Amino acid sequence: MPGWIFGVTCIPYGVAGGFCAFTMPLLLRSAGIPVEDIGWFTAATMAPTVLQFLYAPIVDFGLRRRAWLILLAVLGAACLLGALLVPLPSGALRFLALAVAGQWLTGLISSCNGALMATTLTAAGRSAAAGWYMAGNLGGGALGAGVTMSLAQHQPRVVTGLCTAAMIIVPSLAALLIPEAPRPRSGLGAALRALVSEVVATARSRAGWTGLLFCASPVGTAALINQFPALGVDYHASPSLVALVTGYLSGLVSAIGSLAGGAIAGRVDRRRAYLMCGVLTAACAAAMALAPLSPTTFVVGATVYLFLSGGCYAVFSVVVLDAIGVVGASAGTQYTLFTAAGNLAILYTGWLDTRLHGRLGPAGPLATDAALNLAGVLLLSLLLRFLPPPRTAEVSASG
Repeated sequence: MPGWIFGVTCIPYGVAGGFCAFTMPLLLRSAGIPVEDIGWFTAATMAPTVLQFLYAPIVDFGLRRRAWLILLAVLGAACLLGALLVPLPSGALRFLALAVAGQWLTGLISSCNGALMATTLTAAGRSAAAGWYMAGNLGGGALGAGVTMSLAQHQPRVVTGLCTAAMIIVPSLAALLIPEAPRPRSGLGAALRALVSEVVATARSRAGWTGLLFCASPVGTAALINQFPALGVDYHASPSLVALVTGYLSGLVSAIGSLAGGAIAGRVDRRRAYLMCGVLTAACAAAMALAPLSPTTFVVGATVYLFLSGGCYAVFSVVVLDAIGVVGASAGTQYTLFTAAGNLAILYTGWLDTRLHGRLGPAGPLATDAALNLAGVLLLSLLLRFLPPPRTAEVSASG
């Protein structure tokens, strides 16, 4: 099965995430809602990405996962369309409730994709698929946000809502091309016991718990990508230049980086490739911190960092797929558990990155990001040295 299919089926997840991260704040600000309140709105829509592992088991029951993927896309799109039909600012709370529901539903598309990659692909095919998957996520998020923000400023909100819904639903139909076997018939109790047994087996396995350490570390989080729009002013970059680099261009560059990361992960040891991603990210951040505060530094530094971020996230997905091994009943749950650890790492690394900006300017976040990556690489390298992970073919304790 060609890996590009997962690049298409991940677009709905990226589009919904881009809407909540970029288009929603624009709409709220245009409606006169204070920035302080918008911050809480954004935090509320991000909560599902960290807590998703608590309800991800739903995709491991009942329908096939490809059917779940399409159903979740339709329901999530309906919620976001409904949010855009709510009048603002009078209906701000209803808008928030529908946006959070949409993010909650479309967030599970990631669980479906992860489970499908784990259960339908060989170990050799996972690397390329992971690259396409992240390309669809990052590229779809940037492109979707750009389109919806442009529409929101020039078209009625119903038009923005319908286009958003179409960008979520139509790509999800590619899931029908995935040759997923029917679920075995079993009672709910038996299915639940199988799920718990697989999750516990992975958590106890060497590949499982070391994989969680990799995911929860600051290595390869590329947390600065969320800070570049705010750092542009420090480098005397114009608003239009910042928008270009961190908008459409970021989606293209990070998508190319994802494909490159997936290709590399298919040829070398995945975990060492992930550590190398952390080293390269640190080198980029350090070089940018030492370079002159100029628009050229911003464009070159941010572009290279965005390219590396795509590679980091693609290799991350391969590391997760290798860690969970050959699973059946709990594939969606396990994939989400590992990605939740990764999302938590992005959140705490991003928070730590910003602590020194007031004292050191842009060099503070950049140096902090480099230091965190290198510290994580050092600790994980020691782990690999004294406790080498099993080969991919052996990572099947939970299967």
